[in-house]
Amino acid sequence: MLPHLAHSIYYGVWMIDESFVHANFPLIEKVITGETIEVKAPKLEIGLTLSGIQASAGERINVAHVGSDSFKSNSVAVLPLQNAITKRDMFCGPAGTLTMMNWHKRAMNDDNVIAVVYDVDCPGGEATMIEPFAQAIQSSTKPVLFHFSGLNTSAAFWLSCAAQEVYASEGTDTIGSCGVMMTFLDIIPALEEKKIKYHEIYADQSKQKNKLFAEARKGNYEPLKKQLLNPFAEKFIASIKEMRPGMKNPDIFEGATFNAKDAIGLGMMDGIMSLEATIQRAYELGQEKRKSFSNSNKKTSAMSKKHVNLLATISAEQLVVDEEKGSYLQATELDAVEAALATASGTQQQLTALQEELSTLKATHKTVTDSVAAKDQRITELEAENEALGKKPAGGTAVSKGKDHLPGAQAEEDFNDPEHPTNKELEAKYGFNPAK
Repeated sequence: MLPHLAHSIYYGVWMIDESFVHANFPLIEKVITGETIEVKAPKLEIGLTLSGIQASAGERINVAHVGSDSFKSNSVAVLPLQNAITKRDMFCGPAGTLTMMNWHKRAMNDDNVIAVVYDVDCPGGEATMIEPFAQAIQSSTKPVLFHFSGLNTSAAFWLSCAAQEVYASEGTDTIGSCGVMMTFLDIIPALEEKKIKYHEIYADQSKQKNKLFAEARKGNYEPLKKQLLNPFAEKFIASIKEMRPGMKNPDIFEGATFNAKDAIGLGMMDGIMSLEATIQRAYELGQEKRKSFSNSNKKTSAMSKKHVNLLATISAEQLVVDEEKGSYLQATELDAVEAALATASGTQQQLTALQEELSTLKATHKTVTDSVAAKDQRITELEAENEALGKKPAGGTAVSKGKDHLPGAQAEEDFNDPEHPTNKELEAKYGFNPAK
């Protein structure tokens, strides 16, 4: 008995073509009933049967499978995606999704690998971990191509949509079956036939526990579809639409399958060619990618002595710039630049306000200075006239020059009195009052 596989069959969410399920009912029945299954683990022969492939320029292509101890320089890694996909490795040999993701990661991280080709004959499989696997393929730093011979359906179809290019061996190969399903076995009637009474007892606090399956046993599948199946389907559809925007036929997203010849025109794949030709294509794309990367590096230069203020703002020692594509900043660096610009904008606004205030003060100062100068000039004129009047002979009107001409304390008081007759006379005749 394979516990995790049995659980997936009993209650798992699947992205799989139904024809595969029907064809394997005898095996599934043995897994469910716990019978012993004798299966020999398949040998990985990829790379051994694909030796001697040459590129268009005539050079020999190094082809290796992920089981190799090491990859030779400029290798194309060929990874198998065959049989039904399960999250975990099966005891009988096929690798699970987690293991395949590790294979993919190893190929991406090995500098000797320039491209990856998935060798596919897969009906789909368990829905768990398919989305992260597709995202890993889509974000690959090297060309990833899919080649299928036979089936590329359901979960496998999702993964292939994430690849750079997809090819089939023949026009009659099958692709599609975008959809989500699950199997649900109600064993209670079988137990009751054997006079076995089945009981389920829940804690008072566990009113919602297993409610979805309880409703399903009653024939009400809507809660199960709404909470479990539909979210998987929505993500499946949205993801492949984003990955292959050329797919427009609504039947694609409702679970229809297509032969490869028709699928090309629907935007589901890119052509029909052999696995060897697909490996050649992957090798050429990998070489182009590597050359492009090499040329890009030649066009880059560090700006450690230039743009000092920018480097200080983003807390970096240098910034790499491409002559054609420019330079790129991380999100945190963009935030730092935005904050610096906002601070500079606020400082500029303060400076503008201060400059306007300074201009106003300068204008006011000039007005006051001009007024004081005019009054000083008038005082000088009045003093001159006052001095001239003070020197007139008897009989003329003599005007006191100031407080020194008035005797003692009374003179001081009279001088400071704006209503004093002398001061008023000066004000009336000359517009000048010494006490004011």
